[in-house]
Amino acid sequence: MDNQGQAKGTLRLWQTGFHPEQVHSAEFIRQKVVYIHHNPVSAGFVSDPCAWTNSSAACHERGAAPPIPVTVLDA
Repeated sequence: MDNQGQAKGTLRLWQTGFHPEQVHSAEFIRQKVVYIHHNPVSAGFVSDPCAWTNSSAACHERGAAPPIPVTVLDA
């Protein structure tokens, strides 16, 4: 993490140019989940998001069991 220009002993939570986003809809969440699932594809590690071992992509796309237990909360 680049902390250049900050007071000694302080850390930056977000990288420069990045900022938190308020979750405002189910569509917004879906968009972020799809983005996260495609990160290993974009990095060239796999050609299919479902092939990434520790991803929940197969759960979302194929109904597979999650890599770790997940409790879905009602909105």
